[in-house]
Amino acid sequence: MSETSANLSLPYLQAAQAQKHVTHNAALEILDLTAQLSVQAFGATTPPLSPTEGHVWALGAGASGDWAGHGGELAGWSNGGWVFVTPRPGWRAAQGIDLRLWDGSAWVAPSVVPDLQNLPGVGINTTSDVTNKLAVASEAVLFSHAGAGHQVKVNKAAAGETASLLFQTGWSGRAEMGLAGNDDWSLKVSPDGSGWTTALMANRTTGLVTLSNGLSVAGSLTLPAGGVARAALANGAARSVLGRSAGTTGAVADIAAASDHQVLRRSGTTLGFGAVALDQSAAVTGLLPAANVAVHPALRVTCGGTANAVTLTTGAGISGTPVTGLQLRFRASAANTGATTIALDGGSAIACRTVTGVALPSGYIRTDAETVATYDGTFWVLNRAEETGSNPNGFFVRFESGLMICWHRVTMTRADSTDYRMSTSWTYPAAYAAAPNIVVNLPMVNQSEFTSITGTAGGRISARASGAGSITTNATNTQISAFFDAGTISESSQITNVHAQALGLWY
Repeated sequence: MSETSANLSLPYLQAAQAQKHVTHNAALEILDLTAQLSVQAFGATTPPLSPTEGHVWALGAGASGDWAGHGGELAGWSNGGWVFVTPRPGWRAAQGIDLRLWDGSAWVAPSVVPDLQNLPGVGINTTSDVTNKLAVASEAVLFSHAGAGHQVKVNKAAAGETASLLFQTGWSGRAEMGLAGNDDWSLKVSPDGSGWTTALMANRTTGLVTLSNGLSVAGSLTLPAGGVARAALANGAARSVLGRSAGTTGAVADIAAASDHQVLRRSGTTLGFGAVALDQSAAVTGLLPAANVAVHPALRVTCGGTANAVTLTTGAGISGTPVTGLQLRFRASAANTGATTIALDGGSAIACRTVTGVALPSGYIRTDAETVATYDGTFWVLNRAEETGSNPNGFFVRFESGLMICWHRVTMTRADSTDYRMSTSWTYPAAYAAAPNIVVNLPMVNQSEFTSITGTAGGRISARASGAGSITTNATNTQISAFFDAGTISESSQITNVHAQALGLWY
């Protein structure tokens, strides 16, 4: 007698066998895995990392890991280990609703599905008939895409036939849309399924939509057939709009413009053409383009070109000669080095002048501040912001008028051992166009600023404007001297915090 069953290879209990429960349980284990066979996958080759008790896989060729050498078998996870069963031809296994048969070498789909082509009719939850060869009885019918778009196509044999969607109540038609008896798209309605009214028709050639029975909008605007004559809309007055000018409801009429440049606006309770009162808060919002105004205060523009040939772009397309009084504000990327021109919106280059009416000196156009250019009818007159600066030689302030003031605190020492003169040299923090005027303020005698200066009764300090080497000045520096009475200073004498100031023109 064989030790296993013929079909499932279940082990038999043997006579006088010890531990019969082991053999019995092994048979039950195989039976549990193969009866009502449901698999996790067909053709599996890689064991899962965490298999679930009772799950079965139909192995394919080239199985690896714990499945190696068991290709074509069934692998089931039971009691913490793998159980392998060799299927026999005809065995059935399912993965969900995917039913397959073992043909001795592979799991194949059974050829039991009938041919679904050219069926005489299909009824889903109902019965089809000769006319309705596809009949569906359900709460909804879903047509979905297969990855892109989706179309429902209704085709007819000839123009005089019908291709439409019919909506019914109790099997009686109430609305129909599509191609009904011609190739123009229409929407028809019926109160009883017998008499039909065309509510809307779209011409297949022109696209013109016809509402032969009128249009009602939200219950407030009703235009019944013939209520508004086409001629009234097509033959309005010249240079007019159709509406109602009064602040009440009523018939519409032409609202005409009486003269050029008038605009349609509300004035009090009346709507009409006229001028806009710009002094009203609701008249205008935003900024007008420069091309539409005679003078625009400091319109900010884009600067380009070179240091001495500046190009400005407004974005408003100003052409021809600028309007006198036009102001533009720009930030240059390079300081000018001499006489400069400005070309506006691709126009001709026009010379620039300072506020004093001369050609621009070097450095008049700054890169650290904005420049305002005003066209005076001949030149671009440039306003320059007040400029301040400092360096080890002192402080300075430049004005657009050309005035420059420099100041510094210097220390004076004895010039030599043969006289009683104390002096110092001062280089200005910025150069002048010509020698400036110099103002020197000396501290009081015997203050802390004085060193090794005696004889307070007989000593006298003065800054002389004449005399050999007293004060000599040019555009870049000056020599300052102070003379004392004899016996008041020594070779180590000095005066600190002497305040020197220069006033002159930088261009």
